[in-house]
Amino acid sequence: MLSGARVEFIPRIPWKKENTREWIKKTLAEYPVISRHVARGQCYLLRARDALHRIAPLTQESRRTVIVFTYANELDFNDASLTHDSMEEIYPQDTAQ
Repeated sequence: MLSGARVEFIPRIPWKKENTREWIKKTLAEYPVISRHVARGQCYLLRARDALHRIAPLTQESRRTVIVFTYANELDFNDASLTHDSMEEIYPQDTAQ
């Protein structure tokens, strides 16, 4: 039996920092959400730079381990429009300089 924690995403949707809640509601209404189960012992890669994504809430007692790796290329390092605002808000102790 699955206990939730499905990967849900909409690919090729660049993040919008202004009016975020309204933008998310509009995006969810306009595009289909792809949902995938990640079975025990499996992992997945997601290009999160331009994918609206989340892990669906658990529906019963379960243990999940999450390891996040971030990769960047030269274009990413030289793109002034890319920031880490979301990560800095979620993990301020890990992103402090």
